[in-house]
Amino acid sequence: MSDPPPGPRPPTRNRDVDWDTWPVQAYLAENYRELHPCDAAVIRHHSGFYRQFFARVHAVNVTGPLLGIQHLAPLMPPGSSVVNVGSSAALTGHYPVAYTASKWALRGCRRPPPRNSGAGASA
Repeated sequence: MSDPPPGPRPPTRNRDVDWDTWPVQAYLAENYRELHPCDAAVIRHHSGFYRQFFARVHAVNVTGPLLGIQHLAPLMPPGSSVVNVGSSAALTGHYPVAYTASKWALRGCRRPPPRNSGAGASA
């Protein structure tokens, strides 16, 4: 095997990696220790809480606006718009992750609906 050329190395992209030959088990064994029973219990407890928390945040920040758009779009005159209020947390990462993910999902709602509805959406 030859040494890499001097200078900055070009970035590796996902499409450039052969993921089928990546040694997953070796990586996990090297980088993650086995969990102590106390750690496992804490993770189990918090995962249940965050699953419920994530669903509530998603319901308010994504499902609510989507249902509102669905019900109001047929009543809107042609050329009118829906404005969803986003957050910079969707772009920068923010804790808790449920909020960040819900605001990022709301950005996906800003695509215009089918052409025959006459309404648009933006975030």
